[in-house]
Amino acid sequence: RWFAEYFVNRAEQTIPLPDGVFSNEILMSQPLGTVIWAARKLPNLIHANTVVLGQGPMGLLIDHVLSNMGAKTVIGIDGIDHRLSVAEKMRATHRLNPNKDDSVARVAELTDGRMADLVVEAVGHQTATLPQCFPHVRDGGTILAFGVPDDDIYPVPFRELFFRNLTLIGSVIPQMQRDFPLAMDWITQGRIDVSPLITHEFRFEEDQVNAAYEMFTSHSDGVIKPIIHFE
Repeated sequence: RWFAEYFVNRAEQTIPLPDGVFSNEILMSQPLGTVIWAARKLPNLIHANTVVLGQGPMGLLIDHVLSNMGAKTVIGIDGIDHRLSVAEKMRATHRLNPNKDDSVARVAELTDGRMADLVVEAVGHQTATLPQCFPHVRDGGTILAFGVPDDDIYPVPFRELFFRNLTLIGSVIPQMQRDFPLAMDWITQGRIDVSPLITHEFRFEEDQVNAAYEMFTSHSDGVIKPIIHFE
């Protein structure tokens, strides 16, 4: 049900491609547009220390955008080593594996004890990682909940959020006619390089599609973002 030769979409959700431009990279305009929408909610990040918890495709895009916004440090945290190697290409200044590193202690070290001005949760689909953001953020800092929630209720330490004067921001549903065209501009003008995200390409054949999904869900073969070609 996910693949069809034709489909109907509302005009306000349809963005024309730039003339003469189509590539694997331009497909990243949609996820990048959601990151731009989230970034518009953030404070000035020049000289800021930032942490991005989760280095999948979205977390890696967030790394690059925070770097573009002037962050002093962009600390990517993920338990999968090949994602951390791509994080370096996406302008993460530091990369930590919580299975090998004490991420809270390392963030304290990298920020001279100040901790992060901004921590982004970019994992989603479970309740464990949002509370993990709190030890990494400074008093008065900001937590951006970017990962998509599957549960209605999350175990957020509200007393800590309250007495530490923290700001918790959610982000979903970008302004498509504003954020997606800007994402296209960034990609076509070379202001962001999304090519490190595209690690595999498949043909639109049953065995190929199944292989793409299996690879992505199992995090095998260094996969970040597989592309399926329909022609």
